[in-house]
Amino acid sequence: MEKIKRTIDDIFEMSDSRYSLVNAISRKAREIADEAESNKDVLYRKPVNMVIDRLLDGRATIMHIDDVKEDELFADEPSDEDNSDTEK
Repeated sequence: MEKIKRTIDDIFEMSDSRYSLVNAISRKAREIADEAESNKDVLYRKPVNMVIDRLLDGRATIMHIDDVKEDELFADEPSDEDNSDTEK
């Protein structure tokens, strides 16, 4: 099966509003940074880039506010644990 190459333009289509898109991405990036800090993990990539890569790979989606509570705007797709973003 051929993998479809996705671009940043595909992310813009995931939301009706660029403001909402930026807000959702930044919230998830902050969660990643806070979790890494509390676990004393070192991030070798920027959290925003990690979130964008997850969206482009299809490992995560952005949920519409009508569908979920505000604190669940970003939903990681269930998958194997991805340890490529942190080192303990």
